[in-house]
Amino acid sequence: MADRPNTCSAPLRNSHGWPTLFLSGAAVLLLLAACSAVAADPSLTATPHATQSASVAQSPDRTGLPESFPVMPGAVAAELPADPTVIARWTVDRVGSAAYDFYAAALPKAGFRVAGLYPAERAAIIRFDAPDGEIWQLLAEQVGDGTRITVRMDQP
Repeated sequence: MADRPNTCSAPLRNSHGWPTLFLSGAAVLLLLAACSAVAADPSLTATPHATQSASVAQSPDRTGLPESFPVMPGAVAAELPADPTVIARWTVDRVGSAAYDFYAAALPKAGFRVAGLYPAERAAIIRFDAPDGEIWQLLAEQVGDGTRITVRMDQP
């Protein structure tokens, strides 16, 4: 094996007998490139909430979203519940962490300071500063084959 001096014919094992994984420089570069591609994804670009597919009619007794609030691309406005603490609601046809990832990146870019990130398996909460100085919550929860995104006033 003179033509492959940096390889080993037997896997390296740790003290428990399990094979040990070593990342080569090329694998690390590939991983970094993949992360950079995700960060450069145009779907992470914030769009104002006034987009036609995601606009939400506000009743006079509800707090409205500021014009600079980002809305995930492809979001469709959903009916608001009777609860006046709910500010806005959308649905997207994507499941998984897409909504959480979008808002974790887009809220700070739009000027909303994130106060807490709470990801979980089928739902996630992002607490952030509202324009009036209060804390609001963004709840992304899997519902069927999509995700429901709700912006609401903070609650314990």
